[in-house]
Amino acid sequence: MGRYLIVDHEEKSIETVKENLTSIDNQGVIESFNNLTSLSKALDEKTPDEQKAFWTFDIIILEYSLRQQKEWADLIDQYSKLNTKEFVFLFTGYDDPGLSFKFIRSLGIYNFIFKPYDQLILKESLNIATKIGKRAQSIEMKAQEASAFVGILKEVELQSMSELGFVTLSEVQFSEKVISKYFSPIFRFDKKQSVWAQCLVSLPHPQKPDTFINKFQFIAIDQNVLNAIRRFIQAHKQDQTSSALWNFQNPAQIIPHKIGIVGLESDETTLLIQSIHDHFENATAELIKLDPQKKSKEIAFDHQIVINLSEIKIENLKSYFKDTCQFFFLSPTKINEDDLVALSKEYTDIYTLPYDRYYVFKKMKIHFPGLKQKEPTQLSNVTTHEKMKATSKVKISDINEVSLSFTHYRELPLRTFREFIFITEDETKLIELRGICHYTEKAQSTEPGAGPSFIHQFMFYGMTDMYLKQIRLWLLQNYIVQNQKND
Repeated sequence: MGRYLIVDHEEKSIETVKENLTSIDNQGVIESFNNLTSLSKALDEKTPDEQKAFWTFDIIILEYSLRQQKEWADLIDQYSKLNTKEFVFLFTGYDDPGLSFKFIRSLGIYNFIFKPYDQLILKESLNIATKIGKRAQSIEMKAQEASAFVGILKEVELQSMSELGFVTLSEVQFSEKVISKYFSPIFRFDKKQSVWAQCLVSLPHPQKPDTFINKFQFIAIDQNVLNAIRRFIQAHKQDQTSSALWNFQNPAQIIPHKIGIVGLESDETTLLIQSIHDHFENATAELIKLDPQKKSKEIAFDHQIVINLSEIKIENLKSYFKDTCQFFFLSPTKINEDDLVALSKEYTDIYTLPYDRYYVFKKMKIHFPGLKQKEPTQLSNVTTHEKMKATSKVKISDINEVSLSFTHYRELPLRTFREFIFITEDETKLIELRGICHYTEKAQSTEPGAGPSFIHQFMFYGMTDMYLKQIRLWLLQNYIVQNQKND
């Protein structure tokens, strides 16, 4: 049996919320008021002991329009101190262009339920709010099983950008070689507005405690997207800053570098070899023909750099060279994103055709500072504080209009917020969905040696009609896909 407080100036709204709460908890006690003044007067008439008994609510539901935005923080803090048990705040209200969800989240509001109410959304949202610390089961909405992926988004502020990559600041240190997908209009071409980037360096900031400087390189970047980035940099030429972080200085000591080109004899490989000789003073490139089906039983080559133009798998390729050798992959075809994540752990850099040879040489130079260029490289690096969205892809297990569940490699704290996107072909029409972490538990490992993973249930937050339509459209498409798989 729970206790619930409703404050709303619309009597019809109060009655609707009461009906739904009663259907969820028919033993619950509901206190309701038409405004906050009436609530204050009712409390003034109670003794201190009666007031203490009064402030034992499980859910406090407040209409947002009852106060100005600047007044809510003090009031929420006051009610939080008065209430003597664990509880949640919910806001209700109409959609308003001036509504700031960043501010609302800062108040610790568990959800914002929009008027006019969608009856199913209202009931299920209230139901989840009554299940604090428990995995919520929907009452009337059937959760759809799914094997699709969604992206968990995190906002990232850029510090600088060049055609090779970008620099960010963070509160946590990144692992080197970690790869993520980033969305921004900067990268827009046709229906795409994303790039993959890999962390090269993550170091403590010399002036800012608990802050890290992170340098990322673009990886397997599409030539059209690269051109879009170059246009952005050109348009912000007035914000040019030092490019020393990318290190194009010639080495103090000139040491020969051997570069192996693994592939077939062709005009392409001949041109690449000649271009390397034309570009670097201390590099010798040669074509190496290998049998893709065989591994070397002993090291046969001592090249420092290998550029793979073949279909030979990386584990086979590595068997021919020393452990210190670094590998670059020039893929003749577009790489599946799951494969890209795996390949990025093995290759120093990855490109897809058509590729810009001199862009490849710039990347080789930052990875091998000992290479000496015959002509100095010009690199524009601009200061920018544009926002990007980094995404981590997770596989959802079930979803409906109010919540989704998925497994993640690390446990996300309860009541923390994340934004989600449904991954679609047209990235210019991605809809970002807000969510709050409602429940987590450690998952049972199904693979020997697998690390820990955690099941999460997130509740969608502040769902307007526009967002609900998007979710329902995706649910319909997912239902069709799942049924096709089962046929």
